[in-house]
Amino acid sequence: MQLQKGQTGIVRRGMENDELQSREKKLRAIRNIFFRSSVEDLWFDILKGMVNENHDVLEIGSGSGKGKQNKLYPSANKIVGIDLDERVLQNPYLDKAYCINAYKISDVITDAKFDFIYSHMVAEHIDDAKKFITCQVDLLKDGGVLFHSTVSNYYWTSIINDFVPVSIKNYLIKSLGSGRTADDVFPAHYLLNSESDIRKICDDLNLLYEITRQDEPPGYLRRSYALMLIYTAIHKPLQFIFPSLRPTFIFKIFSTSHA
Repeated sequence: MQLQKGQTGIVRRGMENDELQSREKKLRAIRNIFFRSSVEDLWFDILKGMVNENHDVLEIGSGSGKGKQNKLYPSANKIVGIDLDERVLQNPYLDKAYCINAYKISDVITDAKFDFIYSHMVAEHIDDAKKFITCQVDLLKDGGVLFHSTVSNYYWTSIINDFVPVSIKNYLIKSLGSGRTADDVFPAHYLLNSESDIRKICDDLNLLYEITRQDEPPGYLRRSYALMLIYTAIHKPLQFIFPSLRPTFIFKIFSTSHA
């Protein structure tokens, strides 16, 4: 039987979904065996433990809230979100949304202050770290907290980022089964991805900080059990000696009056 054009597309999407499910099962198996102590979505687990229904919250990099984009939001009095993508204006989880970059928030949002300002997997794309933090501090209420979850500057994907051409990086992301496409890849600068980076900014701005690290299974390699096992065998012992190799890097920043 010959498939029509529309039917071919349906079959192709079905095969792609089956392949994605297969990769997720492989990653889940590796997590359950070797990374049982790792908390999935640790950043959100911490965030929802801090935020309550009386707090006003600003999310940086909200996206559309649809598809594979973030759908994890704490219970709060008000949640405001910003993103460069205009689809943020249709994000159903936000009480108010702005299509602006992170450096403009204190210029555009002039009628509100926030108890918490946070982001997930945004900080690695920031090219002016001090300005990024300063703009947020200006919007914090007394006792407010900045909370950002990103990737360690010393994780293997971060290390090779500066040495691999974009075309090759996009190919690897697609072929190794990370669950992302080349269209999801944005320039990475890693200026807020080590404790020394955070310490320097906090010293300059007279702020305090806390760092949380966590080891994670190698999601970028989820296409192959063999690659994930090789990675795990090498990485696991090293991350106990060098905690900065752990991929998850979360930092909280707050004023000295908050301590």
